Amino acid sequence: MFENTTTDSQHLKDPRRNSIITASECYDAIHDRKKLWRVKTNREEKFLGNEMTQWGLDHEHIALSDFEKRMADVCNSGNKLIVHPEYPFGASPDAFLNGVPVEIKCPYKLEIYETIPERYYYQMQLQMFCCQAIACHFVVWTPYEMHTELVQYDKEFIDWYMPYGLEFLKYMQDDEEPPRWNKKPIWQI
Repeated sequence: MFENTTTDSQHLKDPRRNSIITASECYDAIHDRKKLWRVKTNREEKFLGNEMTQWGLDHEHIALSDFEKRMADVCNSGNKLIVHPEYPFGASPDAFLNGVPVEIKCPYKLEIYETIPERYYYQMQLQMFCCQAIACHFVVWTPYEMHTELVQYDKEFIDWYMPYGLEFLKYMQDDEEPPRWNKKPIWQI
């Protein structure tokens, strides 16, 4: 099922990332598409992280361990690029629990989200699409509390998203900057 994978350390350098939309870019392909286009066409430098993203990376393994304890099960490692077998989309879930992707967030502000931020909803939906999964575990961890939620695959979202994602990739292929939206598409979660 996951033949199109790379090893942990290679997934961020995988050259396939330049010609696909990854789950972490899914939201930006609609909501910040001009900037994403400039980054993916090497006209602007990619964001390499900051103190907040580093904090999340430094604590992700602790969050995963706590999630495994809560679930009384062990996850398989993630962070391998999985490219959809038919479409130019890819994902690197943080882990898998019994074949279900796990997406971990360790907010720098040490607060649990009241609802799933739209950006992360998009990310998980594209992860599930690429992994051909029916659900995704959303894990939000702080040193003080943890929230887990099983998010279901939403085919209607993917059907809505697909034309926008493919349109963005066409702009990349044609080396043509996407125009400004007259009216930005909005998905109602």
